[in-house]
Amino acid sequence: MVHVSFPNARRPEMNPVGKAIRKKAYVATLEAFFAFFLTFSFIIFVVHEIATSKALNTPRNILPTLENDETFRQCILTDNTTCLQNIIDPYVPPIFDIKVTVNEIAPFQAPDDVFTESILVASNRTASYKIVKLYYWEI
Repeated sequence: MVHVSFPNARRPEMNPVGKAIRKKAYVATLEAFFAFFLTFSFIIFVVHEIATSKALNTPRNILPTLENDETFRQCILTDNTTCLQNIIDPYVPPIFDIKVTVNEIAPFQAPDDVFTESILVASNRTASYKIVKLYYWEI
């Protein structure tokens, strides 16, 4: 068996240029991974911080708190939304505007982030019920 060897041919593992190219590829891949990781981390933390701060300032469970108040129930019985708004107002922070409806959907234009609550109030004396909806949004 005859073995032919070319003088200029080198094995890949002995090629110093090839090793340098492979090292540069590893470094570039590592740099890309770190850049992606840093960018992704920054976006996650910033978006999470904004969402958390908005959620912490949002009032919750206003209607269930007032559900057993007789004055509140009387306002619902008479469909008096002005009375309902006056009762609910102290429970809502001043940075929010509110709208209350009884048995209907509010026909109004509001900003993009509108929070809602609703309760169903039934009477012990009759088979009737009313649905109260509270809409609130940042001013």
